[in-house]
Amino acid sequence: MGAVSISPATTEGEAATSLAIRNAVAPAFAASEADEADAKAWYREHLELVASLDGEPVGAALVALEPGRESRRSAQLEVAVLPTSRRRGAGGGLCRAASAWARERGLETIEAWICDEDPDGLAFATGRGFVPVQREGRLALDLAGLEPPPATPPAGVSIVTLAERPDLLEALHAIACEAFPDIPGEGDIEPPGFDEWRDAYMGGTGDSPDATFVALERGRPVGYAKLHLSGARPGVVVHDITAVRRDRRRRGIARALKAAEIAWSIAAGYERLETANEARNEPIRRLNEKLGYRELPGRTLVRGPLVP
Repeated sequence: MGAVSISPATTEGEAATSLAIRNAVAPAFAASEADEADAKAWYREHLELVASLDGEPVGAALVALEPGRESRRSAQLEVAVLPTSRRRGAGGGLCRAASAWARERGLETIEAWICDEDPDGLAFATGRGFVPVQREGRLALDLAGLEPPPATPPAGVSIVTLAERPDLLEALHAIACEAFPDIPGEGDIEPPGFDEWRDAYMGGTGDSPDATFVALERGRPVGYAKLHLSGARPGVVVHDITAVRRDRRRRGIARALKAAEIAWSIAAGYERLETANEARNEPIRRLNEKLGYRELPGRTLVRGPLVP
């Protein structure tokens, strides 16, 4: 069977190995080293692990405490084992080490996203008492040769970029705090304060004011949408969020913002625009369907007990 060892990733080389393994197992959600650094800066605490089989790295995990989720008393876990090295104890060892770390912090459960493209992962999780709690569909819009839809906002509304109006940032935070709890499955998440939100959601390596669009109604921000630009997947740009004030929804503002994103992505030379929708978010699912997005394999959030 070979000898499995679990060790923390304490050096830059070990962290790069961990990221490479997790990217290999879930390429649709691959992160660049800059993306990873941004995420680690956002976490309250985290531990990165590498699993080796006879001295060869074959698995990795990142377990973390995400801000705003304290009420769940749950750790967030990414765990990955290369397909050729599974069923030899690496995954179980990583889960035990992550659980021990979570238990030391008084947590009670673990949450992890399982990609549809990795069916072994769901079987591994459910076999250890984890249950699905959230479903996220993934969609893509192929941009090659696409004529951008008209970004025609409703009467009285105009679309500008954050680069044009950096003074609007605090107003966008207020919109985010109103919109975040309305995302299905996120109602118990405490919205971050302004400084934390600015650094984590708007100031990351993949965030650009030029790719952040704001809807103004008579000069007052009523919604925004932004793209995430990552070096991990050349040619692909990812839609991050569309947020509209509750009293301004269902008027075509979200559609105008998304049309502006599509036009920008085409002009910037991207080949594909991807987005993800929680399965219960019916309005945005219908909107993406009308804009021509096609469905891709998604992922499922599972929650379960700490491993003994």
